Amino acid sequence: MGWMIYVTGGAYSGKEDYARNLAKSTLQDVLHITARSSAEPNEQERMYRGKLWRQETQLEDLDTLLMDAQEQVAILDHVEDFVRQWALNAGDQMERIELSAEANAERLCRGIEGFSGTVIVVATEMGLGLEEYKSPMSKIMGKINRRLANLSDEAWFMVSGVPMRLK
Repeated sequence: MGWMIYVTGGAYSGKEDYARNLAKSTLQDVLHITARSSAEPNEQERMYRGKLWRQETQLEDLDTLLMDAQEQVAILDHVEDFVRQWALNAGDQMERIELSAEANAERLCRGIEGFSGTVIVVATEMGLGLEEYKSPMSKIMGKINRRLANLSDEAWFMVSGVPMRLK
């Protein structure tokens, strides 16, 4: 495994901007993996300082995508969007959703471990508000976020655009 940086925080806390700035500061080619098709990088991000910024929106085989990547830096953006998609694909039974999320998270972690460069993982911290705490998604994301944070070499918590180092 190369180096993993985990960036978390509440909604609109500046996680994505922080991750993109970290990636740009490496002066390396970047693979940006997101479940949001609307997150198309602008022209400056596609080519910055002579380096390539490649966007992928595939949800299947994230482990293979990471392990086969030629880029030296990868951003895995908004893990919760991937988990939501895994849940939708699993059906409507909570047990199946949890099993699917756990299996896909395991594959994701294998992909991160198999990536030789720097992986920057961006995930919204769930359960910061009372309503989110009641959501079954919070339980699933809580487990996945803990696993990703434990796997990371660095962990950052964003509050109002200010990064606070956790480890």
